Amino acid sequence: MTTRKFSVDMKAFLTDPDGATLLRDTIRGHLCSMIESLKTDLKRRDDRIDHLETRLEELEERNDTLEQYTRRNSVRINGISESAAEDCENKVLSTFNEKMSLSPLMTMVSIDRMHRIGKPVPGKHRSIIVKFATYHQCKRVLSKRSSLRGSDIFINEDLTKHRNNLLYIARQFKKKGGITDCWSYDGRILIKDNKNLIREIKKTH
Repeated sequence: MTTRKFSVDMKAFLTDPDGATLLRDTIRGHLCSMIESLKTDLKRRDDRIDHLETRLEELEERNDTLEQYTRRNSVRINGISESAAEDCENKVLSTFNEKMSLSPLMTMVSIDRMHRIGKPVPGKHRSIIVKFATYHQCKRVLSKRSSLRGSDIFINEDLTKHRNNLLYIARQFKKKGGITDCWSYDGRILIKDNKNLIREIKKTH
């Protein structure tokens, strides 16, 4: 078939109402089939993405739990004045034994290590992280931290970045009257709602 004859036949086909309808229906059928195929493919990919996002959240939560466990013997102390060539150990022990009246007295035998956090900043007192030799010694200090109320010294659990952020958000929510109270206990972030119900939060949403 020559090109000219093909052109003539095609023109005749398209000018025939039945031919035009058949061609239109054929094209529409192919397009619908392609669209459905694309929808199926997109749905499959969306499901895969949802699965991966869920898996990622699970892994992040597990990693956060493991990291928090490594911090369970530690506390962070804010408000202890900083000076050049200071005796950090003496300042911390003085806080525990004199200001908090720990009994029996805390000694360096019960402390694994302690140090200031971050680089020195003129005019500011860096936090001190204290890691105890045992979980019991850590809880002993945390259970007496209320004795520091009214002072400029605050002792808190050593939380992961994620949990510290959760507690910060909860405190902001408390200021707005959204909840009655919030605190951390054994690495868990707890809130008391306006119905006095206590529950743990793990996410911001």
